[in-house]
Amino acid sequence: MNSGFLVLLGLVVASVAAAAMPALLGLVTGVPLSSLVVLTFKVSLLYSGIASVLLGLPAFAALRHGGYANGWSASAGGGVIGLLVSIAFYSGINVQAALLFALYGATAGASFWVTLRLGEWCLAKSEKWERHG
Repeated sequence: MNSGFLVLLGLVVASVAAAAMPALLGLVTGVPLSSLVVLTFKVSLLYSGIASVLLGLPAFAALRHGGYANGWSASAGGGVIGLLVSIAFYSGINVQAALLFALYGATAGASFWVTLRLGEWCLAKSEKWERHG
């Protein structure tokens, strides 16, 4: 397992986390689990996957290259990307949608960062075991 695999895994986890947010918010607000929630998840997964690859990956690469990659910047960057997706999706600014999409994006960014850090930690532990085991 190398860092490229961890980044790919992080992108998948971020996309799923962002896609799950509308469905989870629907369940919390009393929307019954139905085909509408499942459809929302599938559509959200498509859009979050595209946004993660086309916008999130270059943003992460730029932050990492500049030495600014951390959990806060991943969450903030994800929130900004969510805001941009909201503006593109609604062809303008819809305040309620912008706030929700920013929340989805921040969740995706935080999920990406946690996945990456946990993966790096596991790698370090396994290498330590291999050397001393």
